Amino acid sequence: MAKVYVAGSLQNPMVLDTAIDLRASGHEVFVDWFGGGPKADEHWRDTQIALGHNMREAIEGSYAQNILAYDERWMEWAECVVVVEPAGKSGHMELVHFLKDGKPGYLYFPLGDPDRWDVMFGWATKIVYTMEELLDTLQRNIRKPESGPDAIMQNPADFLSRASLERFWEAID
Repeated sequence: MAKVYVAGSLQNPMVLDTAIDLRASGHEVFVDWFGGGPKADEHWRDTQIALGHNMREAIEGSYAQNILAYDERWMEWAECVVVVEPAGKSGHMELVHFLKDGKPGYLYFPLGDPDRWDVMFGWATKIVYTMEELLDTLQRNIRKPESGPDAIMQNPADFLSRASLERFWEAID
C-alpha cells in the first residue's frame, strides 16, 4: 500500500473524507495539516498584519517556516500526493513539489469536472473522478522499495532513531 500525502483546501470537507477512505483501504495517509481548520490561513494573515508584517515578512517568519518544514518532512515521507478538488493555491503548490521530485501527483475530482477547466491540470500524473479509480491508480502505480536505504527509512520519525541510522548505513555499505 502507498504512503499518501492528501492535499487540498482547508475549507473542503472532502479532504478528510478522502483520507479516511484511503486509510480504510490500507494506505498510510498524512492529512494532519487539515486540523488547522477552515480559517487557519486567515488567522495567520490577520495576526501577521496586526504585527506590522507584509506577506513576504510573514512567510520568512518562524511560524510559516515551521509549517513549511513540517509539511516538507511529510512530503519527503510520502510516495505520492492526492490533491482533492476543489483545492486552492497551496494544494497545487504541493502537487508541483511532488512532481518536481519525480513523485506522482493525482488530481481527484469527486464532484466531477469543475465549471472552470485548466489546461495546466494536464501536468498531473493522472486525473481521477471516483474513489475506486483513485484506489486502482494507487495500486497500479506505487511500488514499495524492496531493499536499500529507502526500504529502511519508511517513517520520518525513524530518522531520529539510532537503530534506524545504523540500519541505513549498513544498507548502503
